[in-house]
Amino acid sequence: MNRAVDRAPRTVLIWGIVIAVGGSLLISAAPMVVNGIMVPNTVEWHSVYLVMELVLTVARAVLPMLGVSLIAASIVMRYIDTRLAGEGIADRPRRWTFPDSRD
Repeated sequence: MNRAVDRAPRTVLIWGIVIAVGGSLLISAAPMVVNGIMVPNTVEWHSVYLVMELVLTVARAVLPMLGVSLIAASIVMRYIDTRLAGEGIADRPRRWTFPDSRD
């Protein structure tokens, strides 16, 4: 098999874990960091604070789900790779068969 194809599920799994952990850290730490750094004392800074809060809210909603989706995709990719590992059709494992046409 091609080595780039073999590495694809592992790469997707690593990125999924990194994005899921990053999203979880963003959920827990972002409000404290933003409030500590961006003290809105003027109207301009308040606008920047609102924009940053909007961006962080969207990222907190999307990143953990994206990470979990990538982890699931890597599991499916690994499963499909193992199912199609044989050289011929007879070498592949069978999980189901077509029903008999005489029934």
